[in-house]
Amino acid sequence: MKKKSNFSQKIRALHRDLGYFTIGITLVYALSGIVLSGRALGWLEQKYILNTKIEKYLEEKELKNKINEAFNKQFLEKTFLIL
Repeated sequence: MKKKSNFSQKIRALHRDLGYFTIGITLVYALSGIVLSGRALGWLEQKYILNTKIEKYLEEKELKNKINEAFNKQFLEKTFLIL
């Protein structure tokens, strides 16, 4: 039998590696597409209950800031168990 050339072996290995890479990327995109499509079905749905006291007669910008501060504080306490 004829011995394969070194160049041929390198090209063959490169082709094999690119094939594995392409299959890997395809699987990642397929799985992420399935997960993102599942959002419409409520797979990743989370409900939040925010309990805080906010003063009356705040302007819209101030109200948004107060709500965001309260949510961030509650989220950090829940996530990192800060007492």
